[in-house]
Amino acid sequence: MSKRKRMDPAARAAEILGAAMAVAARVGWTQMTRAEIAAEAECSEGLVTARLGEMSALRRQVMRRAVADGNARVVLQGLAVCDPVALRAPTAVKRRAMAYARGGR
Repeated sequence: MSKRKRMDPAARAAEILGAAMAVAARVGWTQMTRAEIAAEAECSEGLVTARLGEMSALRRQVMRRAVADGNARVVLQGLAVCDPVALRAPTAVKRRAMAYARGGR
């Protein structure tokens, strides 16, 4: 791990959340691990937990971000497991997710 300059906690949390989004898109929202997120964000697993909480809280934050960003791939995974955040997504976001499931983008 390379030496990094200390960041503002909010900025670091946003960076880690972005890394979590990338991991969720790559390996799957339900399959992402703290270790994969830490590696993507170039930080320790402890920092991931300190900034975004335990995995259940982290997954909620990722799903909220996916809904806000209209990330069909991640929202679809939430819908598949009846995640409450995904289920409350706007209809347009859920439609995009279902189109993604049928092979659309």
